[in-house]
Amino acid sequence: MYKFIALIIVILGLSLSTLAQKAKVLTNDEISSKPSTTGNYLYPIRKGGKEGYINGQGEIVIQPQFDKAYEFSEDLAEVEINKKYGFIDKTGKIVIQPQYDFALPFTEGLAAVRDENKKWGFINKEGQLVIKNQYIDISVFRDGLSHISFDEKTAAFINKQGQVVISLARDFQWPFSEGLAPVSRGEEPNKQRGYMDKTGKIVIRGNFKSVQPFSEGLAAVQIANKWGFIDHSGKLVIQPQEYLTGQFSDGLCLVYLKTNLAYIDKTGKMVIELPQGTGADYFSDGMAKIKVGAKYGYINKNGETVIAPQFFEASNFYNGLAAVKVAGKKGYIDKSGNFVWQPSE
Repeated sequence: MYKFIALIIVILGLSLSTLAQKAKVLTNDEISSKPSTTGNYLYPIRKGGKEGYINGQGEIVIQPQFDKAYEFSEDLAEVEINKKYGFIDKTGKIVIQPQYDFALPFTEGLAAVRDENKKWGFINKEGQLVIKNQYIDISVFRDGLSHISFDEKTAAFINKQGQVVISLARDFQWPFSEGLAPVSRGEEPNKQRGYMDKTGKIVIRGNFKSVQPFSEGLAAVQIANKWGFIDHSGKLVIQPQEYLTGQFSDGLCLVYLKTNLAYIDKTGKMVIELPQGTGADYFSDGMAKIKVGAKYGYINKNGETVIAPQFFEASNFYNGLAAVKVAGKKGYIDKSGNFVWQPSE
């Protein structure tokens, strides 16, 4: 859990599998698809062998009763009962009965569900199957599109009616972000990389060695052996530098220098430089997770350590709280490092 490799995955351009998406949802570690903040945010907890939810004050608002409980998204959350997945609302009422082999969170009004035949489809918030189970792999909807795979050779982007909008090679799995998706076509050494719009048209081309998704208006591109950032017009707004990088979050981007890590702002200025040997994650809710030795703590956007490294596992902050583990037990802390939910199970 709570892995520090999320940015490395983005940097190396590894494919996003369905299971990887699920893991990120569970650990609050997905940069570009953070848990929904609609209404009062609730946090999953475990007590007495079952899982339920607390509010931001650490009060139990949905009694532990589920085998597994996941983060809310669009006011609904996946829960597992007897190895089947369904959805509850913020009162704890089951609104879609547990019946699925697996499920992903609601995004843009639809949720991906997998049946007993290991095929994926999509349901709406009434539990109606609106896109039948027929895919071996899927992504949640973003920018009105979902990346799906029919089989081991063919893939596509579909719209919310299940219609194929863009046909793709099976190994293409970058999602759309801010209306654009990274794309590479052809074979090395003449492979072309750039960005396509939602019709499949390549609208940004360049002499890119690698390309990453857009986040907060900017996207990282590799030119020769250096990384810089372009805007939506394809203009290079941060000149290529000799570092590895990922995506902007909370206005800052984590970069990997030769011997240590640092954060840059949207002008490319280095605003925080971390000591050699200190690990770090992206900023979320004004805080970033750091790792010193085997323990995790947090810094603020001034680079100040505000919660000393002391936890063996930790998540990013969302809506003022972060999940941490002490002696194998999960609790929640606020931005002062005080427990609002003492570690349990």
